[in-house]
Amino acid sequence: MNTYLVLIIAKIQGYNVANKVLHDTSKIQDFSPYVAKIQAAKVDSVITGNWSNDLLLLMKAAKDVGLNVPFGTAFLDQPGNIANAGPTAIGHYIANAFNPQLNKKAEAFAEEYKSKMGHYPTFAVPQTVFAFDMVAAALRNTPKTDDGFVVNTFARVLENTSVETPMGVAQMRAEDHQNILPIVVSKVTKTAKYKADNSELGFEPVKKVAGPDAASPVQASCKMKRPN
Repeated sequence: MNTYLVLIIAKIQGYNVANKVLHDTSKIQDFSPYVAKIQAAKVDSVITGNWSNDLLLLMKAAKDVGLNVPFGTAFLDQPGNIANAGPTAIGHYIANAFNPQLNKKAEAFAEEYKSKMGHYPTFAVPQTVFAFDMVAAALRNTPKTDDGFVVNTFARVLENTSVETPMGVAQMRAEDHQNILPIVVSKVTKTAKYKADNSELGFEPVKKVAGPDAASPVQASCKMKRPN
C-alpha cells in the first residue's frame, strides 16, 4: 500500500522530531485529525512528503483551525498546486532542484526554456534537463570501440560524471548512482519575481544548499555489484 510520510518537527535549531505519521494515499478527505496531532505536539514546523490533493487538503485543514506553523514540502510546485491552494500556501516552503530567481544563470536557463517550450520550467522539468546534460556528457566521454557502444563502459563513465548546471555542480555518486545536485529552499510569497500557475504567488529563494551538503549518506545496505 502506498503511503505518504508526514514528519512533524518540534524545533528548527537542533530539531527534535515530535511525532511521525503515515497515512493512506489519496483516500483521506478530512485531515483535521492529523492537524489535531500537530497542534497537540506544539510544533514549530511541519515537514511533509504529501503531494497533490493530499498536500492541499492538509494545508487547508491547518489553516481552517488557525494553525500558524510553516510547512516544509517537496511537491508544492507541482503544476496546479499554488492555483488551488491560493493564499493558504503563503509562508510555506519547498526544497527542490531549481528556482529561476536564484541567480542570473538560472534566470537565463528559464528564459531560454520558455522561448522554446512556451512556459517556464517547473516541478521535475529542470532536474530532468540537467540529468540529460549529464548523460550527454558521459556519452561524449565514453570511448568508442570496435564492438560499438558498450553499456557497461558507459555506466562506469557515467558514475564519475559531473556537469555545471545553472544551480551549481551536479555529480553522479559512484557508490550508489545517486545524482548529487544542489537544492534550493524557497518560500511562497507575493513578492517572488516568477509567479506560479498564473497566480499572484511564487517561490522566493531563501537558501541554496550545495549537492554534497544536501545529500543523504550512502545506505549501508547498498552494495552495488558491477558487471565485468
